[in-house]
Amino acid sequence: MNFELRPFLPARWSPGPHAQTLMARAMRSPEGPEYRRERVETPDGDFLDLDWAPEPVDGAPIVLVLHGLEGSTKRRYVRNVCRELLSHRVWPVCLNFRGCSGEPNRKEHFYHSGETGDARLVLELLQRRYPERRRGALGFSLGGNVLLKLLGEDPVAAHGLVHCAVAMSVPYDLAAGSRQLERSAMGRFYTAYFMRSLRDKVRMKGDRLAGLLDLERVLRTKTIWDFDEFATAPCADSRAPPGTIKNRAAAPSCPRSRSRRC
Repeated sequence: MNFELRPFLPARWSPGPHAQTLMARAMRSPEGPEYRRERVETPDGDFLDLDWAPEPVDGAPIVLVLHGLEGSTKRRYVRNVCRELLSHRVWPVCLNFRGCSGEPNRKEHFYHSGETGDARLVLELLQRRYPERRRGALGFSLGGNVLLKLLGEDPVAAHGLVHCAVAMSVPYDLAAGSRQLERSAMGRFYTAYFMRSLRDKVRMKGDRLAGLLDLERVLRTKTIWDFDEFATAPCADSRAPPGTIKNRAAAPSCPRSRSRRC
């Protein structure tokens, strides 16, 4: 597949990044495919929910779509990209990260930007089911970080899982991104939006988390950095050792990624 990069030209009435973010949320079409849900059991006793769009043609190439922080397959940007993929006869399958499919996940730990095991599990599943098909992956924001980190952790193995990959709006340096969000009014506005959803998930799993977390402290957190320190890291298990945000960024893994033409 050949393509030519074109420069981004913003609309005259929406030249800045904040206006584009807010206007896209308000104006983006909700149209998208009707999903078929598949529940995949994980080796650690949890589950992942995949949402499959209808197969456009027999033998269509497959693309795994990864949403962003506190997103899901219901988000308009995910539905829009699925619609576009289908228009090009590409078959999208979308992963809901743990706890993002409409019900809490079974295990105590949450998904996070450095947790690549679940995405790898799904890509390996696709490889086993459809070894003869072209396979790709596409990640937005946090999902893009997960994808790039996965590709860089074991470039040789990852090279067999996907034939091409695309990452959009990736926070390559998570620590710097978190600090930047705290420096401006709009950044704090975005953070507050995410934090409401993250704290709600802690409340829903409060009984299971009471022995692991200082719940009162977690529910007082106002930044993603603090939530990572007081909620995400303490809940991480042997698959994802506790660490700070900076250890989950994709940037250190990117130089190890390999590329080839699709």
